[in-house]
Amino acid sequence: MPTPRSNPNYKVYFSDVKIKSIVAKSLDDVDPDEITIDQLPSGKSFNNRIYYVDIHTKLRSGEESLVCSDASDTGEDEPLERITSRRTPATTSYALKVIGRGFDARKIQNEIASLLLLEKYCPSMNVPRVLSWSEDGMRVQTRSDPEGSVSLEEHDHLPIEALRNVTISDQDKDLDMKQGWMLLSRVPGRIIYTEDLEGDQGTALMMQIAAYVAEWRKTMPRGKAVGNMILIPQAKAAPPAATLYARSILPGTDVYIYGRLTGHVQPSQPLTTHLEYVTHRLKSALRKLEDSEIYDYIRKPMTDLVHKFMRDTLPQLDIAVPPEKRRMADCSKAFPDQAETGEKMMFTHYDLSPRNVLVTEDDDGKLNVSAILDLEFSGMYPIYEEFANTLVNDAYDWPKHSYETFIAALRALEALPAALGHAGFCCKGVEGDRDYLGELQRDEVLPFGDLIFHQVCLVMRVIENVAPWWLKTSCNLTVNELQKELDGAYARVERAIKSLEAMCTTVHCGEEDMEKPT
Repeated sequence: MPTPRSNPNYKVYFSDVKIKSIVAKSLDDVDPDEITIDQLPSGKSFNNRIYYVDIHTKLRSGEESLVCSDASDTGEDEPLERITSRRTPATTSYALKVIGRGFDARKIQNEIASLLLLEKYCPSMNVPRVLSWSEDGMRVQTRSDPEGSVSLEEHDHLPIEALRNVTISDQDKDLDMKQGWMLLSRVPGRIIYTEDLEGDQGTALMMQIAAYVAEWRKTMPRGKAVGNMILIPQAKAAPPAATLYARSILPGTDVYIYGRLTGHVQPSQPLTTHLEYVTHRLKSALRKLEDSEIYDYIRKPMTDLVHKFMRDTLPQLDIAVPPEKRRMADCSKAFPDQAETGEKMMFTHYDLSPRNVLVTEDDDGKLNVSAILDLEFSGMYPIYEEFANTLVNDAYDWPKHSYETFIAALRALEALPAALGHAGFCCKGVEGDRDYLGELQRDEVLPFGDLIFHQVCLVMRVIENVAPWWLKTSCNLTVNELQKELDGAYARVERAIKSLEAMCTTVHCGEEDMEKPT
C-alpha cells in the first residue's frame, strides 16, 4: 500500500547502504554482510519510517569456538579446541526509527530523553534501549558521545564487496537523506488486538498496563513546568522558556522541559500551571487558524467564539483555581495529587493506545505485556493529561470496559488523580445525573471522572478543534468535503464551550457543594 501524501513518512526512506553505515558506526565489531534489513509496511506507522535490523553474528574465517570434545566427555580436562574468538554466533534485533517530515531534532531529543529517564528511574520497566541517534541525519550520536563526533558522510568503512550487492534506486538518490533517526533495541512482542481485551485475559492485560503507568507516575520526579523535553549540553545556555528537569542524563548533558513538539507557537516563558498551559495552547491554535488558508471558511466565527470563551469562561473554571483550594482537606488527604501547594507536572506517555503496547504469549497461551513503545510525545504534563488525552483524542482505541479496568487498577495502586479518584466522587457517580448539563450538552458527558476532569477534557476538545490538525492541503478534499469537516470542528467547539459555561457556578466535593473559592 503506498504511503499517502498527507503522512509524515511520505517519501521518507533510507537505502540499505545508509542503514548498514548507521549500524556499523553505532555498534562494535559488526560486518555489513551480517546485517539484514526489513521495512515495516506502509500504513503500519504514521509519524516515522521503521526498519527492523537483524545482526547475525557468526565466526569469521579461521576462527574457532570452544566445543565439547570426546576427551571432556570421558572426564579428561583438556578440550581438543582452543578459544580463538570472543564472537558468539547469535542474532540480535534492532529497530531503526526514521523521523517523518514536519518534525525536527526536538522530537528525537524528547524520545531519547524519555527513554533514558525511564531507564534511570524505572529500571524494571521494559522499554527500548537507546543505542544511537542523529538529530540531523548525518552525525552518529551515542551515550558516550552525545554531541556526535562521527559522521555518516562517507561509507568507505564498509567493504567494497559488501556494497556491490546493495542496490540504490533512482528514487533513493532523490530523497532527503538528512532525516533524523534513532537506533533502538527491538523488544519482543506484538501489538494488542481488540480480541485480546476480552474476558479474564483482557482484565489481566489492563492491570499490567496500569502497573506500568503507576510506576512512572509514582517514581519519576515531578516537573516544575509543562512540556516536552530537550537535551542541552552543559556548556550551552538553555532557552529562557526552558526549565531544568534532570542533570547529567548523558555525559555533560542535562534534560530541560521546553514547550510542545506539536505547538504552532512556542512559549516565551515556562508554563508552570494548568491554566497557563491551556491558555498557551489556545493562543497557539488561534495563530494556526490565522496562518493557514485551509481554515478560511471558519476563521472569523471560530476566532470570535474562542476569544469570548477565553475572556469570559476559562478564568472561571476549576483549572484556574490553585490546586490547594479545589478540594476540602479530607479529599486532599485521600488523594495526595491534589494536596500539593502549587502545581507540579507528571511524566505522561501522551499516546497510550493498544498500538503502543506489546504483548508476548507464554507456553500456556497467556498474554503478558512485554513493553510500552513510542514515547516520542511524552513529557511533563498536568496530572489529568494522560487520561484526558486518551478520552478526547483516542476515545475509540480502548473498549469502555477495558478502560474502566485500567482506571480501577490505578485507583487500587494509588496512582490516580482525585478527579478520577473513585466512581462515586461528585455528580452522583458515573451513571448519575449531572445537573450542570442541559439537553444540548449531554453528548459531551464523559463516562469517567467528576466535574473537574470533565472540564479538563472539554477544554482539550476545544483546543484540538480550533484548527483541526488532521486537515492539510495534502489531504485532497473537495471544497464541500472540507467545509463539512470544518463545520464539524466548529460544532464540537461550540458544544464544548456551552457545557463549560454551565459548569462555572459551583465546585462539587463529595455530598456538599461550595462556592468557588476566591
